[in-house]
Amino acid sequence: MIEFEESNMKFCFPDEDLYHIEKSPLVRKLECVAVCECVAKLKGKVCFIEAKSSAPRFDNTKDFDVFIREIVKKFADSLSIYHAALARHDEEPIPQGLRSENVGEADYQLCLIVHGHSEEWLPPIHDELKSRLNKHVLEIWRLKDVAVKVVNEVGAKRNGWIFGYKEINKS
Repeated sequence: MIEFEESNMKFCFPDEDLYHIEKSPLVRKLECVAVCECVAKLKGKVCFIEAKSSAPRFDNTKDFDVFIREIVKKFADSLSIYHAALARHDEEPIPQGLRSENVGEADYQLCLIVHGHSEEWLPPIHDELKSRLNKHVLEIWRLKDVAVKVVNEVGAKRNGWIFGYKEINKS
């Protein structure tokens, strides 16, 4: 099992099902790329997981726009790097559980976890992220918009994406 902590959340995945893309030698060599935390095989899906410790409110339009653009770039770059690594970088430490996936038939999920966010603050993030991803990422990779998931730490734990989390005083 591989355990790591990110954005006040504890992740734990079987070795054969985790590509810690953020720590990837390929990513470290590249400039101008942004990637999510990891790619993990969960419940038969290849999940690209991005964890954030906070997010701006949607009515803070400038910061919200920057935040969404950053997440879209991370998912787009992560999809590209994962597939490039499978196709052309045999030395990249992608475990067998993710290497054996038939990439043409794989079921993908793009998962954003925002720690400390209230449930009612998540729909605007989900809707805007899905809309922006739909403009090119979902279309290019032929992903259904249901592949986009936005949850807080409680939802992430319920989905099995995280093992635990630190409580944040919201007062």
